[in-house]
Amino acid sequence: MFTVPMNITSDEQVIEALEYVKKNLPAGGLWAVITNAGWSTFGEVEMVPIDVYQKIMDINLFGTESIT
Repeated sequence: MFTVPMNITSDEQVIEALEYVKKNLPAGGLWAVITNAGWSTFGEVEMVPIDVYQKIMDINLFGTESIT
């Protein structure tokens, strides 16, 4: 098992991780990919700034999509 830490909102880090995986891929192929990305905040919905919601979407939705 290899751990590849990265910021999934960074295209550069996603590409670096992909290159790392390609370089270290075992002869039997890739068995699984597990992503543990997620971020949230707490508070009254109307009191949370829009940039916080953008960060949540960037990490939890768009970031996960970018690595598939």
